[in-house]
Amino acid sequence: MSKRIELEKILDTIKNPKREYRSLAAAKIATNKALFKEAILVLYEKDNPNSRKAAWCLEWISRENLDFIYNHLDLFLENIEKPRKDGIARPLAKICELLALDYMKGKTDLSEKHIEKMIEVCFDWMISGQKVAVEAYAMQTLFIFRKKTAWIEGELMHILEKNIPNGSAGYKARGSKIVAEI
Repeated sequence: MSKRIELEKILDTIKNPKREYRSLAAAKIATNKALFKEAILVLYEKDNPNSRKAAWCLEWISRENLDFIYNHLDLFLENIEKPRKDGIARPLAKICELLALDYMKGKTDLSEKHIEKMIEVCFDWMISGQKVAVEAYAMQTLFIFRKKTAWIEGELMHILEKNIPNGSAGYKARGSKIVAEI
């Protein structure tokens, strides 16, 4: 059986975003690195009904072990800006936050290219009207990388100060915390 067919069968078992379905599918994908790579490919297929499920699984696996993403970081970041739907962008934003936290803790060395790509997509998410969870993960990632690239702090402050007054309670809370820390 091809890796694609195997992956699609696993993703088809996810009936809804309940934890039990995501965790079981993610565990099956995590047992085979080729399936993980295939999940990244499915994630970026615009018309694939399993794209969102692949994103959920990638996030689940990344929360447990970022080595899977590190092994395919170029592929993961190559098209990260393409998905615009919240159901896909939110897990991607969370993975970026996890990578940034890992970097901040000194657990990994991300290349300049990788950091620049995450910064670019996080700013896109911040200004494109994504849902609060996507923006919250993006602002946290940018906050972490602010020392890496000098101009980030000013741009992030500008966006937050502009959006906090009209933002949701969650946006105001996360944004205000970041503004206070800057």
